[in-house]
Amino acid sequence: AKKMNMSQQGLSYKIQQFEEKKIILNYYTFIDYICFGYSGYKVLFTLQHGKKEQLDSFLKILKQHNSIISITELGGNYDYMVLFAQKNASRCIKEIHILLLQYPQLIKSYSVLTNAASYEFKRRYLTDSSSHTPSIVLGGDREQTSIDTLEIKILKTLCENPQLSYVKIAAKYKINPKTAIAKVRALQTKGIIKGYSANIDCYTYKYLAQKILLKTSSISKQKDEELIKFFRQHEQIIRVSKIFGNWDYEIDVEVSSLKDFQTFCLIFRTNFGEIIEHFEAYPIIQNYVTSTLPKAFFLEVKK
Repeated sequence: AKKMNMSQQGLSYKIQQFEEKKIILNYYTFIDYICFGYSGYKVLFTLQHGKKEQLDSFLKILKQHNSIISITELGGNYDYMVLFAQKNASRCIKEIHILLLQYPQLIKSYSVLTNAASYEFKRRYLTDSSSHTPSIVLGGDREQTSIDTLEIKILKTLCENPQLSYVKIAAKYKINPKTAIAKVRALQTKGIIKGYSANIDCYTYKYLAQKILLKTSSISKQKDEELIKFFRQHEQIIRVSKIFGNWDYEIDVEVSSLKDFQTFCLIFRTNFGEIIEHFEAYPIIQNYVTSTLPKAFFLEVKK
């Protein structure tokens, strides 16, 4: 409120309006699931043209799935990109096969990509350059981290409601607010909690969301660093993932028009044309962010 030169009440009302107008869809805590031994598997589903009831049922199952943490509805050759967080590829394939058995007439084909690391840049185009915050890096090569029972409870609470105050967290678990603060800070220090964000529908303020899948030729470490530097500097890029499979990079871009997107693609290809083997873009219809840690984690720690 101070930064926006508004009262707290005025800011609260404005945010409430954003929520009512579905500009802000929900909130989530950035939790690095790799700290608990999970890996990310992004599954691209192509569906048959089925009945609306069947499509709605499929989406409902995905949203409720204990291992799925995000769902992106796409236009073009793929209908959904679904992020599974599983302990290994074998478990992920088993979950996919269960879906195939449930919806044999609906799922036409699928492709699996392993998520190596993700860079969350947020929406820098909505702020001035002096307000830019550092990017959040999820994944990579990390050792597993152990946490105590109270930290698990607080983590579950922040998964379900990232906006909950320390006072309310303390009241829920009958602890001192200072203890709640210390526990959350410990989770941050361990690299488990990386930050907080809102799931924003950019279409409500007339922007377009596009997902680029990029296949590169063999590139040097220097060229890879140049590529990441380009991603960090370009304000229209909100998220990048390094992946393994049919593609090497997944890039989420938000632009004010298709013309702006064409300009972005031209700049990108001009700078990195010699390493681009294949390049495809898909319109993002909607992002369904369920969490950044699978519900399966909390079911497993109860055992």
